[in-house]
Amino acid sequence: MKQILLAGSFGRGNLGEDAILGAMLDDLRRCAPSAGFSAVVGDAPGLLEPLEVETIPWNNWPEISSAVQRSDLVILGGGGILYEDPGYDPGLLMRHPGSDLARATGIALLAKMYNKPLMLYAVGLGPLLGEATREAVRLVFGLADTVTVRDAESVTLAAALGIDANGIEVTADPALGMWIDGEDRAREIMRESGCDPSRPVIVVAPKPWAPFFSPADWAPTVAAALRAMMRNDGAQVLCVPFHPAEDDAWISVFNTFFKEGELHRSPPLLRPSEAAALIGACDLVVGLRLHAMVFAARTGAAGVALTCEPKLRSFMEQIGQSERCVETKNLAQFDGALAAAWSKRRQLREEFARAGAALRPVAARSAEVAAEMFVWPRDAAAASPLILDALRRMIEGRMRIERQTELAELALEQRIEQQNEELSMRYRRIAELEALLAEKGAELARIDRSFFGRLHRLFRR
Repeated sequence: MKQILLAGSFGRGNLGEDAILGAMLDDLRRCAPSAGFSAVVGDAPGLLEPLEVETIPWNNWPEISSAVQRSDLVILGGGGILYEDPGYDPGLLMRHPGSDLARATGIALLAKMYNKPLMLYAVGLGPLLGEATREAVRLVFGLADTVTVRDAESVTLAAALGIDANGIEVTADPALGMWIDGEDRAREIMRESGCDPSRPVIVVAPKPWAPFFSPADWAPTVAAALRAMMRNDGAQVLCVPFHPAEDDAWISVFNTFFKEGELHRSPPLLRPSEAAALIGACDLVVGLRLHAMVFAARTGAAGVALTCEPKLRSFMEQIGQSERCVETKNLAQFDGALAAAWSKRRQLREEFARAGAALRPVAARSAEVAAEMFVWPRDAAAASPLILDALRRMIEGRMRIERQTELAELALEQRIEQQNEELSMRYRRIAELEALLAEKGAELARIDRSFFGRLHRLFRR
């Protein structure tokens, strides 16, 4: 049986990334029905759908290495796994803790070291600001045998990095093919959240955007527009955090702009299929996260995007709804965009549904490309210079870290030795004072027993 290893940002508590994994597995199983699957996942795998897949902990490099060796194909993606990562260090490849980019680069290197076909599957690029990050992305692309990306902007960015874009195929976000729960479950979730399913519901999918754009800068404008709809149209506002570890703090800030009980929050630990059903059953989505709008297109929900990120802007263009995308720098336009979308929400539902349906086979194309790779001839020599250069950097980085550790340990030893010496001096001084105290005590006792001592006691009587 052929074995496929998937590695992305799965099992990290992010609904969008987990939806990608589920949809990838569905598409790959259709294209390669006899294959077996394993996935590298984070420390929150309980949020994953029941996917019947072997999981490998993202922080266990020996297990990851073994999984790569057992695989016939290694897939990195889908989604935005190649982006600006200030914590990236070539010396921390295949180590834990390490950054997301370091993990992707390390797995790519392992694939080529064991001569395994490597595919970048519907990945998104950017933003890429630092040269170290750009170099890592160039390395990963250079190691890949084939690449599909989720949008045309990623091709443009790759070309700007000096990557040959001719062999890159543009598909679409894999989550467009995800499984969705039924409407009954969506209404049940609404009730669990404190909403009345018989009244209009506006879903807000937040994102903090730190340090680029603080919630305090735009939450008042968004809240004011939503509260106007609550007054005029009887709408209810329901926050659905796609990444609770990041979004819950934002929801707390947002809640301060509403009266007590006005702002609702979805139950914790929703599965992607449940969140998608909830979005599909609502009247309007205000999406600050990419996958809120992907879920809207998948389920035929009307939506407005608010963003400072190219990937969300690119997706709205991809589904023909660029006018429903408000840039944070144009925040004054949000009120009008929201009102326009509300007035056309029935028409927009149809438009989003048609766009999502049209993109589903495009998203599934990445799985077809992956299945075709099983019959490709292997050429291990082509990637050797890249592997050697990356390994050299990794070794140099580790030597630098080890040298820094040695210097830190030496400084610590010197400090401990100095403190021990100071303690010894203090102990000697204490001993000297104790000896002097004993000497003075003995002298006082002699005086007390003398004629003058007896005379002193007599006068005291």
